[in-house]
Amino acid sequence: MRSPSGNFALNSSSSGLGPQLPETIGRYRVLRELGRGAMGVVYAVTREGAPGEFALKLIRDLEGMDPQGLARFQREAELTSRLDHPGVVGALDAGAMGRHRFLVLPLIEGESLADKIRREGRLAPLVAARLALNVARAMAYVHRAGIVHRDLKPDNILLDSQRGGAPRVVDFGIARQGVGRSSLTQSGVFLGTMAYTSPEQLNDASAVDGQADVYSLGVILYECLSGAPPFSGSTPLQIADQTLHA
Repeated sequence: MRSPSGNFALNSSSSGLGPQLPETIGRYRVLRELGRGAMGVVYAVTREGAPGEFALKLIRDLEGMDPQGLARFQREAELTSRLDHPGVVGALDAGAMGRHRFLVLPLIEGESLADKIRREGRLAPLVAARLALNVARAMAYVHRAGIVHRDLKPDNILLDSQRGGAPRVVDFGIARQGVGRSSLTQSGVFLGTMAYTSPEQLNDASAVDGQADVYSLGVILYECLSGAPPFSGSTPLQIADQTLHA
């Protein structure tokens, strides 16, 4: 089973949250740990009266979180709670446990598109086209809701095995709403993943619109067909230079 966010790598211990498994978090019973990273831990949980399992993303001690990081987490909860589309994994619930905040999302069984590409290499053109079409439909819904993802990449597309491998977009941690400058993004501050970031987002992440996500989807389709993104380099700066000038 997969964590709902590519930000949480398995077997990392850098979050500062203890290794002991809590019995409950809010009204959720904790079953097992799915992954952990710099911001916190993801658990598989259940809730009385609700069928199935959920993924609970527990963010580390608020005292150790910078104000922008906390604001982005709160924004992710607010934005994704309004999303209701089969191709998008939106928040189901949010709350607090002491000084920690948590976000509850559907638990998706399957692998990421990144895992599939690493395992299979180039995908068949029809498979890649169908996948890109379904992601495009999901992103069209997201854009109609006034949200720009800003970090669309294979790691943030989960292939739901319970829905025949249908792609589902996850991780809206750096998403923003509306067109124009975001108060949480300073001009000149890089946000995103370099290989999938559009030229305009490299220039000013605070002012991009949905076309930045369209560019990222184009890079994803290219990688599905070729096995690698169009630009590569030994440093992020080399990739940025190719994106802007090659």
